[in-house]
Amino acid sequence: MSKRDNLYLVGLMGAGKTTVGRLLAKQPRHLARLSRITRNFRKGLKRSNANEVTLPPLDPDLAAMLRAYFTEDIQRLSKLLERDLSDWLKAPEPDPAGMITAAA
Repeated sequence: MSKRDNLYLVGLMGAGKTTVGRLLAKQPRHLARLSRITRNFRKGLKRSNANEVTLPPLDPDLAAMLRAYFTEDIQRLSKLLERDLSDWLKAPEPDPAGMITAAA
């Protein structure tokens, strides 16, 4: 069985039309290129997820409605996980700046 047949067998090639399939069917230097591409993609994804974002405050009425709506689900999840999730049901302390900061 040839290398190309093996690639078809594991589903990495679909009639040679996928980029991954074409790169894998060529010489090992293309594997290094594919590895660099994926590594750079992962680095960029991590960088974009590490940026700090300032979010506007959630309307207190909406927050109370969401807490009431999800109370039963949170209690069931708490029992399932055998963890105390009661903090999820408490109203948050107001921030003096009026803004919520979260990592995006």
